[in-house]
Amino acid sequence: PRPVAAGAQVTPLSFRGGAGGGDSQQQSNVESPHPNPSPEGEGLWSAEATRELKKIPFFVRGKARRNTELFAAEHGVATIELATLYEAKAHYAR
Repeated sequence: PRPVAAGAQVTPLSFRGGAGGGDSQQQSNVESPHPNPSPEGEGLWSAEATRELKKIPFFVRGKARRNTELFAAEHGVATIELATLYEAKAHYAR
């Protein structure tokens, strides 16, 4: 690491932003299709679907979760069941 001059303000970098983004304060204008999109959300994911989701390798699990939630929102599915997870997988595999 480079030395920091005395009295200099240091801002931590965030890797969540896009290219060239050190600005972690930037907010996205895109809203999630669900108010609580995580599998731990109350009522959004069934326990069975959550268990199946956890079997997916961690490096693609987030994309599988987002795609399934998007598929569910587009098809008016309130609770993601195991069948919804498989239907979304088939839909996005095309």
